[in-house]
Amino acid sequence: METNQLLQALSDMMDQKLEPIKSELQVLEKEQSEMKSDLQTLKKEQSEMKSDLQTLKIEQSEMKSDLQTLKKEQSEMKSDLQTLKKEQSEMKSDLQALKKEQSEMKSDLQKQIKRTERTLRAEIVESENLILDEVSRVHTILNTHAENNKLHNIA
Repeated sequence: METNQLLQALSDMMDQKLEPIKSELQVLEKEQSEMKSDLQTLKKEQSEMKSDLQTLKIEQSEMKSDLQTLKKEQSEMKSDLQTLKKEQSEMKSDLQALKKEQSEMKSDLQKQIKRTERTLRAEIVESENLILDEVSRVHTILNTHAENNKLHNIA
């Protein structure tokens, strides 16, 4: 056999021996390609998850801020409520003072009315006595004139 034939036979034998390795290599290359694709998909998903995480962090920060605002507003409302309760208490106290003052004024007014009634009764009694005295005096004069007709005769 010639050198060329030997080389050809050696090449064919090598090709036969390398065929399973080539086949295996093709499978590995295909798997590597699929893994690269999967890796790209995972990187894309990871990027989306990072974006989602950033969005969640922003939303969480906004929620914290909103919560702080709500707590502040609640505190202000509690303070306002305490102020209203204090003012209501003061108004109740003022109302009690007004009721007491009104009661005292009513009592004073009733006393004044009674004094005025007593004074008026006394004045009425005095006036009636004066009228009765005058009526009595007029009766006395009339009786005197009735007894003595000469007092009114014109001669």
